[in-house]
Formats: sequence, C-alpha cells, structure tokens
Amino acid sequence: MSLQIQRLSYQRIGQIADEFLSKYYPKLSLPIPIEEIAEQKLNLRIIQKMGLKKNYDVEGFLISDLSTIFLDFNMYLKYENRTRFTLAHEVGHLILHGEIFKKLNINSVEKLNDFSSIRRRDASQVSKRKHR
Repeated sequence: MSLQIQRLSYQRIGQIADEFLSKYYPKLSLPIPIEEIAEQKLNLRIIQKMGLKKNYDVEGFLISDLSTIFLDFNMYLKYENRTRFTLAHEVGHLILHGEIFKKLNINSVEKLNDFSSIRRRDASQVSKRKHR
C-alpha cells in the first residue's frame, strides 16, 4: 500500500495546532485538558489496554474508524505526563491525517504492528535503492 502523506513544515503544524486550540480550548491555561477534549469535544473513546507497551512496544494508537484511542493501562495509571503526550499525539494523527487513517484498517494492536512492519520493510527497500 502506497501512502501519500503530505509533508508539512513545522510552521504549518504549529498553525494547525493553534487553530485546534482556538477551537477546542481557547482558554489556553495549562495543563491543556487533552483527555477531556478528546472525549467530550472530539467524541473519542479512550480505552486502557493491558500490555500494549510490554507486549507490543506501543503506548497508544488510534483505530482507523477514528472513534477510539487505546492507551497502555500501566502508562495510564503511573505516568500522567506521558499519557497526556500520547493522547495529544494520537489526536494529532486524527487532525493531521485522519482521512489516511481511515484507509489503513487498523482496529487492533496486532493490525497496527502488521502495518508498522510493512512500513519499516518498505522504507528499508527505498533506502537500499537510493544507495545503489
């Protein structure tokens, strides 16, 4: 599967982030309540799942129907800042390239790992071709 992901400059990503915050949390006081924004304003379900980090080296992921973010249960309980970062990262996937995510058919951590393995293999093959 070839993915056409538009490259965005850091400046453009910053603009998109500012627009997001203006729309969903214009107060801008810290910490930004990303969990509340995700659940209440974006209508995302946040589900803690045992063993994501330990068994799959994944802290969280957004499924392709854009309805749910899974988070590692242990991280969620013990590491508030990392949890908030992971939530914001997954919301970023939704905002920046949700349409691409819809096409990936990721509905479990196993599907995510399958996809990641394919992407790493494809990137390796591209790299080898460039060095010939």
